[in-house]
Amino acid sequence: MSNVYLMHAYSPNNSGDGLLVNMSLEVIRDLGIDEQVTVVALDKKSFIPYLANDNVEVIGVPEFSARFFKLLFSKTKPVFFAVGGGYLRSGNMVESLKALIVHGSQLLLLSAFRSSKKIYLPQSIGPLKGPGGAVFKKLLNGVDSLYLRDDKSVKELQGSRANKKRYPDLVAMSILERVKPETIRPELDGVCLVIRDLPANKNRDAYLSRIDALLEQIEGAYLAVQSSGRGNDDASFYREQWGQDNVPSLKEVLEKRSPLVVSVRLHGSLETLAQGVPSIHLAYERKGIAAYGDLGLNNYVYHVNDIPVDKVVAQVEQILNDPSVFWDHFERSPVRQQFLSELEVELND
Repeated sequence: MSNVYLMHAYSPNNSGDGLLVNMSLEVIRDLGIDEQVTVVALDKKSFIPYLANDNVEVIGVPEFSARFFKLLFSKTKPVFFAVGGGYLRSGNMVESLKALIVHGSQLLLLSAFRSSKKIYLPQSIGPLKGPGGAVFKKLLNGVDSLYLRDDKSVKELQGSRANKKRYPDLVAMSILERVKPETIRPELDGVCLVIRDLPANKNRDAYLSRIDALLEQIEGAYLAVQSSGRGNDDASFYREQWGQDNVPSLKEVLEKRSPLVVSVRLHGSLETLAQGVPSIHLAYERKGIAAYGDLGLNNYVYHVNDIPVDKVVAQVEQILNDPSVFWDHFERSPVRQQFLSELEVELND
């Protein structure tokens, strides 16, 4: 197999997006694909050092467009994977235009490769409202295998001709397979909060007041940054909201300590769980509720519009006293192996 592409990469400055690219590449390698993989990224410059590997090429969307006709008429048909994530959405006009320019353009180009395999790794797709949503639905008809990571996306894409299947988030799949009793950190050290701004949320003020209450009521709670670039700069938000500078990254914190993490960012929680450390998730999108459900952790996820501050504080104290109460809910599963077996069938079909 040659001409293998991984589409829709974003930027590793958001560590969750960088992690999803790594996880997507890991899936490709686990399928026995050893040759060079070309990653098509929005933030090409940041990915080049991040994916410093002789077997990975990083290009931007304009470069992919430039080689479009050569690929289209190549004797060896390319295979296209898409990074797992939540980037295909059209909730309002601004969001729709951004998504169509960055991601709709890639889908449009791929639609011309009718005899090539196009596999979209687990996605949260939607909302798909208005004309932009209709365009996305039409373009998604050309995807051979469309893996979806929440039930709401499955429902929203009813009627699509793509072969749709429900699987957990790539990181959640990895956690379900790899987090074992021996990999769980036995003792916890304080409480770390990973927060993000939600400027488009009509309940933003109430949300921030609840975050303030958590910071006040959880003894010794401190902040960590999970995303720092391209419109998702948590460090700037912390500076503006709480006057805090030089806030460490979550990665740095987890390398030195084992705090219980309360995270608004989904991949802040998932990265924490992957390290064998408990995390309570305050979800702002469908993907968070779904991922925690897939992990068996329904009792530890809340929507940001309705954070029960007293309950979260009580759970924090309970987990700090006995982390096993958290892990007793966690459900290990070989779902990742099942997923890989299904992908192998898709590629060889």
